[in-house]
Amino acid sequence: MITLISGTNRPDSNTRNVTRILEGIYRDLRVQTHVIDLHVIDLQELPPALFLPEAYATKPPAFTPFVQAGLDASGQVVVTPEYNGSMPGS
Repeated sequence: MITLISGTNRPDSNTRNVTRILEGIYRDLRVQTHVIDLHVIDLQELPPALFLPEAYATKPPAFTPFVQAGLDASGQVVVTPEYNGSMPGS
């Protein structure tokens, strides 16, 4: 399985637009090859409780599907915006 990560939580971002394009390309490849399983993680869908200070000690249960998708992936593609020459913190 390939996990495609839309690496920003900003609504209506260009990052999400690029992720949608890549998602279409990977889905087309899957149709042609029958070997690619794709899962998309959109950081905009992260549970708000993940950003609370308590989440450092104990992750909220709603975060488990995000972690599991990363662990189950045989590969990850991260689409992320540039922020001051690097990746944003979230």
